[in-house]
Amino acid sequence: MPQPPSSQSLSRTRARGGWLLSLLMGALLTGCPDEPEPTPDPLPWAAVAKDRPEALLSISGRSASDVWAVGADRGRGPAVLHFDGTQWTEVPTGTRGDLWWVHAFQDGPVLLSGGSATLLRYENDAFTRMRTPGLARHTVYGVWGSRPDDVYAVGGVSDRGGFIWHSDGTQWSEVPLPLADLPRTADGDLPGLFKVWGTGGDVYVVGAKGVVLRSRGGGAFEVVPTGTTSRLFT
Repeated sequence: MPQPPSSQSLSRTRARGGWLLSLLMGALLTGCPDEPEPTPDPLPWAAVAKDRPEALLSISGRSASDVWAVGADRGRGPAVLHFDGTQWTEVPTGTRGDLWWVHAFQDGPVLLSGGSATLLRYENDAFTRMRTPGLARHTVYGVWGSRPDDVYAVGGVSDRGGFIWHSDGTQWSEVPLPLADLPRTADGDLPGLFKVWGTGGDVYVVGAKGVVLRSRGGGAFEVVPTGTTSRLFT
């Protein structure tokens, strides 16, 4: 049966504990400077491209030495620029019309979207125009994917006629919208849809009339109340 410690052993324990406490406090005080370490200054912004004649509307990159920017068409084809970490280079697409968005997959193709229902795929140093369900009057304002075989594209005809398309890596198809829950324009049309993005299995779409749509785990899109009727463009 365990016995309680004697008074002599308690005295030795207290003495030893006091010495350890003094040593610990000294170490803590030595490791804690009187003033906190200064935080490093934030990296300054610097212009890496300027004086371009056209508007650049979207940028996406895989690394600091692999960046893509796209924009308006001033009559010679849409602006498509690639940055290799040192300089920007124009990349001709062989198409016409403004490009509104670019999405570069980390280990896959680069997708570009724009006017006339355009969706371009850049891979192996070549552009391919993909077949889409859209008409010439449709603008694809946004494109995003979790991987090359699970991609969403959104757009409309300016602020109306919104649509969502999905690609399985082979073909694009229309995605049903929650028609009963969506607001309408003054002409009774669906609001345009402008951007798409996702995380953790959820996909979000924003558009005119304050619209936010959400799909969870690949399920149907539903309206998320926002309390606004303003255009949500990005």
